[in-house]
Amino acid sequence: MDAAELAGAIAAEKRLLSPAVRADPGAVSELLDDDFTEIGQTGTLWTRSQIIDVLGAEGSDSGVIDASDWAVREVAAHIALVEFQTRQGGIGVRRTTLWRRRDGVWRAVAHQGTRIVD
Repeated sequence: MDAAELAGAIAAEKRLLSPAVRADPGAVSELLDDDFTEIGQTGTLWTRSQIIDVLGAEGSDSGVIDASDWAVREVAAHIALVEFQTRQGGIGVRRTTLWRRRDGVWRAVAHQGTRIVD
């Protein structure tokens, strides 16, 4: 993949951080692969449907998530690993997401967040 294709994975991740997108179950569904799973910062394992429900319950007024230190790399054919950090409510989290590009569309396959201990 070239740099522009990899940048598409970061763009998709940033859409998932948007309060308006997070509050819209249809928009979130378009960004998550059918077999998506997440291991949250507390160690909880979430399924695709659980994440869609939880994000929808947050509402669009949940506030902007401050994200920084973006990096992306190709780890296999049509698979990119996006790494970044978030800070919200004084809590820092290191995050990684595996994104799969199929038919020109990026969808998250797996996500993990690990809380940063200050």
